[in-house]
This record gives sequence, structure tokens and C-alpha cells, in this order.
Amino acid sequence: MSIIDNVLKEDINNPTSLKSVTAVLKSGVPHTVYKGSLHVNEDGDIVFNDILESSRINEALVNAIWFDKYITVNVLTEDKRSYEIIAKAKESITQGKEFEEVYKKLKKDRDFDLNAIWVIEPVEVRNESFDYRKKKQEEDYPFLKHLDRAVK
Repeated sequence: MSIIDNVLKEDINNPTSLKSVTAVLKSGVPHTVYKGSLHVNEDGDIVFNDILESSRINEALVNAIWFDKYITVNVLTEDKRSYEIIAKAKESITQGKEFEEVYKKLKKDRDFDLNAIWVIEPVEVRNESFDYRKKKQEEDYPFLKHLDRAVK
């Protein structure tokens, strides 16, 4: 059972949403890439195509698998709703039927190669939209205000 609900799935699968993946390189530096191919599959996992063999995100995701590290996926919708998904790199698909189908499509449509299809398992979803966070802060921390606002 996926922790991604239908509304968020639609947002992630919407081509107008901005989607990024962040993982930490061996050097300890976070690396973020934007992935237009990022989508939620029928199993509720997050999937994206990695085109370049030498990509730093590939290196960082392999590192995340080897050392059991978390990664993040961020989604910004056209209407400015924002989500952070804490996740684990689950699998790197580099052969087989699914790989061949995506490879052929990329080759035909864009003359791209395919390094891997990354499968990412969501662990936690955080709503980071400003309106949601502001309301939540006011409910959870009513005394976190500037003094001029508290004296009204």
C-alpha cells in the first residue's frame, strides 16, 4: 500500500509540476536534479529515467542504496502547492522488458540513451505548502509570533 494518495499521485504525474530528486554524493554534498520523467507507477513507487551513464544522481542513488540512506523528492505544482517526500532508493532497472521499452521510446522520440530506470519507495510525505505550514504553525505553536503581532 502506497503512502501517496490519489491527489498527490495526480500532482506528481502532471507534466506541469516541477519535480526534483536529491541524494547525497560520496563527498557528503547533496546533489539535486529536476526530472520531468518522474512519476508514480501503479505500485505507488516513484520512478524516473536516468539518461546519462555518468550522472551524479546515479552515483548518489547507488550510494544511498549501499549505505541505506534517505533521499528526497520534491514536487511543486502549478498552483504552488509543495510536497517533500522522504524516500529510499529501491531499485535501479538496467535490463529487461521495461528497460527495453523505455530505451526504444527515448531513442525514437529524443535520440537519447538510457542509463537506468530508478524506482524510489516513498517513506513519508510532508506538505510544505506555505498556506498549510502557516496554518499548522499557528495551531501547533500559537506563541511563536513577533511581539507586535501577539499584542493585538
